[in-house]
Amino acid sequence: MTTTNSLSYANVLRLLADQIDERNRIEEENKRLKAKNEEDARVLQWINDFEKSSGEFSIRGTALLFNLRPRFLYQYLRDKGILIEQNQANAAYYKQGYLVERRYSFKQKNGNTKTFYSTRITPAGLVNIWTQLWKDGMVPAK
Repeated sequence: MTTTNSLSYANVLRLLADQIDERNRIEEENKRLKAKNEEDARVLQWINDFEKSSGEFSIRGTALLFNLRPRFLYQYLRDKGILIEQNQANAAYYKQGYLVERRYSFKQKNGNTKTFYSTRITPAGLVNIWTQLWKDGMVPAK
């Protein structure tokens, strides 16, 4: 008469392997959820900033809104002729009200004035850029 021991060495190893697999699966799920939470926090911060803003968008903020990489959006806008390198903006998009140029100046410690130029996107520009991205299959229609 032989009896099977449920705590045999092979069974214990199998149980241990199953627990390790389950732990690894849970850790991977936790990593995925943490990344999603971080992305959601960035989007929420952008929405909060937008509510406080004048309605003009930075290109970086627009990229995050459209769930794109900022570098990709800059290159896409250049390829489409919406932005031209070295702050030489396309006048047609300014006339249509899609882009606005902002100038920021401040005095340096040595007394010189430093000026930065920033291209901002208007709400109408957001719609136009989204439409072009959608036509090119870069973003889903939401």
